[in-house]
Amino acid sequence: MVGKSLSHSGSLETDPRPSRVHVVDSLYLAAVIHHLFSSINHFPAHMNTILKLTLPVLAILLTACGNPQSTPPNEVTAETIPEETTGGQLEWITLESGLSYSDMVVGEGAEAEAGMKLEMHYTGWLYDENAPAGKGDEFDSSRDRDRTFDFVLGSGMVIKGWDLGLVGMKPGGRRMLKIPPDLGYGADGRGPIPGDATMLFDVEIVAIQ
Repeated sequence: MVGKSLSHSGSLETDPRPSRVHVVDSLYLAAVIHHLFSSINHFPAHMNTILKLTLPVLAILLTACGNPQSTPPNEVTAETIPEETTGGQLEWITLESGLSYSDMVVGEGAEAEAGMKLEMHYTGWLYDENAPAGKGDEFDSSRDRDRTFDFVLGSGMVIKGWDLGLVGMKPGGRRMLKIPPDLGYGADGRGPIPGDATMLFDVEIVAIQ
């Protein structure tokens, strides 16, 4: 249905316990402060005053050192992505031509460009803004037939929305295309696709030859 005529889905754990060195340092600091408190009256008057002001601060620091936070400073947190991201809340990029696309899987390898033969899987729907994810009536799917669709990109073998919208995809990549009428079947339509219809396609590059 894409041709110009009808066709053929570990956590990182960090030990929150203080290290052995951290514990030894804390005990040593505690011993020093205890010694200073015990000897404070033997210091000259001016040193006595300084120590009375600074020792409480050292005691507070010791408390902080001896009780590390339960959450390690290098803890990695990940934002949970809602399921709707793969359905109705895709991030669309709209080109000057009016074509919109959203990559669901980027893929790996060489990028598709004009002149390359692509082996594709696809499913197409009439766009319906009131339907879940905008997917109205399904009109064609290579996945239902369990048979891929091959064509040469940029050769005019398929609708213009495909020749434009598949550029840059990689093998294994999967993309949603929102194709306006002037890049699809226009005012006349074709078969089950009415005139002036906007279409949605879930396209996947199986291989680039």
